[in-house]
Amino acid sequence: MEEVHKQKGNNKRKKSVIGFWICIIIAIVTITSSIVMISETKKVKNNDKEETTEKEEEEIKRPEANTNEGIIKDRTENGISFTETTLTIVENGSSFSTLVTNTTEEEIKVRVFEINFKNEKGEVITTLYGYIGGSLLANESRRISSNVDIELKEAVDIEYKIVV
Repeated sequence: MEEVHKQKGNNKRKKSVIGFWICIIIAIVTITSSIVMISETKKVKNNDKEETTEKEEEEIKRPEANTNEGIIKDRTENGISFTETTLTIVENGSSFSTLVTNTTEEEIKVRVFEINFKNEKGEVITTLYGYIGGSLLANESRRISSNVDIELKEAVDIEYKIVV
């Protein structure tokens, strides 16, 4: 009878050892599969990011300066100088900026400038308004900026007019 108990004890140990090794093998297979799946997922995500970045770069328009001499040249009209003029073509429009300076020794009353952008034929493409908001003291400078939803690539000249 002791032999039967020994055989049953040995069988239980064998089953325990076999069960232990089966658990180890399952754990190894599970861990290996998980690592492979994670690395493949990362590869797919990185490829998607690279493709998206390339597409976004194509779609994003880089700002472009309009450097026509008639646009950027410094000018003085009626005691007011316009310097540091920039016209930048941006996505879906244009951005304009200039430094307005009263070059006289007297105050000049001006609230608004009309800024006409012209094409090669001298035709007005669009008109923007630059707001000073009152008057310019002698030798005072103010920067005016304005934006428009038109790309002013074709603009070759600017005409300034004091409105008020």
